[in-house]
Amino acid sequence: MGGHNAGSPYAPHSPEETAAMLDAVGADDEADLFDIPESVRFDGEFGIPARDERTVRREVRELLDRNDKLVEFLGRGHYDHYVPSAVDHLADRQEFLTSYTQYQPEIAQGFLQALFEYQSMLVELTGLDIANCSLYDAATALGETATLAARVRESSGSHVLVPEHLRDGKRGVLENYADGVGLTVDSYPMDDGAADIDALEDAMAEDVVLVYAESPTVRGVIEESLAEIGVLADEHDALFCLGSDPVALSIIEKPAAVGADIVIGDAATLGLPAAYGMGLGMFATRESFLRQVPGRLVGASEDESGRRAYTLTLQTREQHIRRERATSNICTNQAWVALRRRDFGHPGARPRSPPLPGVRRADRPAGVGDRRGPPRRRVRHPRDRRPPATALRDRDQRRRDG
Repeated sequence: MGGHNAGSPYAPHSPEETAAMLDAVGADDEADLFDIPESVRFDGEFGIPARDERTVRREVRELLDRNDKLVEFLGRGHYDHYVPSAVDHLADRQEFLTSYTQYQPEIAQGFLQALFEYQSMLVELTGLDIANCSLYDAATALGETATLAARVRESSGSHVLVPEHLRDGKRGVLENYADGVGLTVDSYPMDDGAADIDALEDAMAEDVVLVYAESPTVRGVIEESLAEIGVLADEHDALFCLGSDPVALSIIEKPAAVGADIVIGDAATLGLPAAYGMGLGMFATRESFLRQVPGRLVGASEDESGRRAYTLTLQTREQHIRRERATSNICTNQAWVALRRRDFGHPGARPRSPPLPGVRRADRPAGVGDRRGPPRRRVRHPRDRRPPATALRDRDQRRRDG
């Protein structure tokens, strides 16, 4: 192109080129390209009398005070919550706010360290071995889980089982992902807001590749039968995915202890206000699925001087390797949002809250576990009487070999 208009480095066309294009389409000026009714066309005046800041604040406050003071339950997964002011101040630093993907570790060590710490927090909360540094939201994390299950299952299968009570948006995204790899999404019944274990057992079959459960459920119920769901999935050689919330994971039993292979959810509850649908998909899994993890992973190593250093590693996305070898075509993540979640989790960013009555961090709260009584040892399938950890490792090895 021959240049650009003065004062606008983002306009690629010179006035002569613009005039030539307008002439080619028979328009006199650029305004002729838009059909804006006169009644809504901006005439250069807003018609709002000038006010000082204090007056505007007072009028807005008086207007908002006319609203009823109600608790909002219709967030569809996006709810208002407390975010410490330190999160905004840290995340708004220029080196974080203007950063793109951290492809150059030599100039992005601070951001990479923050993402590594975010991954470490998820590993601690879930009890699993690997966590990526975020996906778009919980819905895409569930979709990526389904495609992962289809890749690693050692025999053929095409069915994914999800709870009957599942948000429409999450199920819609899952079905889009599943359709691309030839999977079918089916539902299992719920009983009073929790999974109906007997009905789930009837729905299980050899062609099930993934069983998905949530705790808390969309009805706000703590799912007490997670261990039983894990056993059913294991008996049918299906993966068990648990959808949860990082706040809930801080007090309920770790997913790894009930046999979960993958944990997903929306981590935006930590560090992100209700922001018009913006989310932060968390994704954690077992080490045996390391090379199947979608999105980005930050790893820790040493530089040539022996100092600890961080870098993006095992990048198996479509933009890095051949399409047929890629685990996912997801081509971005929520790095800045993950940074906010990490800042929220930093001890200096929030006051220490008192413990819940009768609940310690390492303990299982009352009501979480087997609904028929105190927590029991997980029942293993008769074919496998080995310790649970050994059985899981052997199962993961079979899937890798397959």
